[in-house]
Amino acid sequence: MEVPLEISEEKVPLFLDYLRLAIEGLQPVRGEGSIDNAGRFTQRLECLLDVGQEHVPLTWTIVVNPDDTLEPIVVNAENVPAEVWEKPVRALIDKTLVATINERKERFFLRTQFAHTGWLLDGEYYLPGFRLAPAFTESEDFISEKIAWIDLNVDAIDRMQANSIGWANAHRIASLLSLFLGVGFYAIQPEKRWVYDRDTETLRCLQLGYFSPTPAPTQMPKKNTEARPGGFRPVDRSQIIELPDPDHRFMLQCPSDIRVLFRALQELPTASREAYYGAAALYQIAVTAGHHLPSVRASYQVAAVDALLRGGQQTRQAWVDFVKRYCPVIIPDALLHQIYGDVRSAHFHGGSFPGGEYQPLIAAMPTMPKQMNCIRD
Repeated sequence: MEVPLEISEEKVPLFLDYLRLAIEGLQPVRGEGSIDNAGRFTQRLECLLDVGQEHVPLTWTIVVNPDDTLEPIVVNAENVPAEVWEKPVRALIDKTLVATINERKERFFLRTQFAHTGWLLDGEYYLPGFRLAPAFTESEDFISEKIAWIDLNVDAIDRMQANSIGWANAHRIASLLSLFLGVGFYAIQPEKRWVYDRDTETLRCLQLGYFSPTPAPTQMPKKNTEARPGGFRPVDRSQIIELPDPDHRFMLQCPSDIRVLFRALQELPTASREAYYGAAALYQIAVTAGHHLPSVRASYQVAAVDALLRGGQQTRQAWVDFVKRYCPVIIPDALLHQIYGDVRSAHFHGGSFPGGEYQPLIAAMPTMPKQMNCIRD
């Protein structure tokens, strides 16, 4: 049986998610997928359909073209008359199509975990669309790894899709927080590292990760139940320098205008917003991957600004003009050209490390002081 569908390319992914859910409810047996040389994705699913007292083995063939259009869905059942199973199968597809058109979804809560180094997060922050909070409220020192929760609600058709969408959103939020707070948030990778325990004088290869001793919540935590409210550090966007901490608390705090920043970002046109997301991701790479590599850090900071330029105008002069227009302090043109050419371009295109990572320490020290100070903001 072939079932042609009148469905737009934009709705195809959602339709396939709903169809996957429907088929999983029919006693799934197995499935496989492949991409042919023309770029068409073909998925074959086998399941059992209960019709009265009979279990009908069905084979579904779903083909998605490179332009995201959907070929007619093919359903077969060997050695079973079509009049036994065609009607319930067509009803299932029609129900899936209606759900797709209505975009019927549920709300799921998701807690995601990210790490950072430096000062401990001051407390919890309820920001537009998510909650940011420390996993623990005490820390041994400045250099130890800290854990932060990014909690958010996700509208999706099932938990699998909610996890996929939620993690993508959380990673995007983490990149924005890296930019707004000037601290690199990163997901801990599932790998093993050698660890030396000074107390027992033993060396062990251990799995990286953090496991919370308290059960994870199933819904967005209420205020003041897991952590105290976090304070805000004052900011002045008319200058680059950081304002002093009046309380000398030595805690990581969100800037006082962070809600304004997130709301302003959401109000941008789509193209501008995506460019800003890209810039934030590049800055996140700068402060995480470049944590011990000053050339990588500086180059990706320059690239982050470069990502904000539109219409294929990523040139040295366009970058210089952009910085001069928006930077609140005056930076000499010669230094800006040097930052773009001798740092960013030299690293990305010439394999150069102007931060001196592969030079003797004494020779490397004077290499890149001014560039590093100017690129931060």
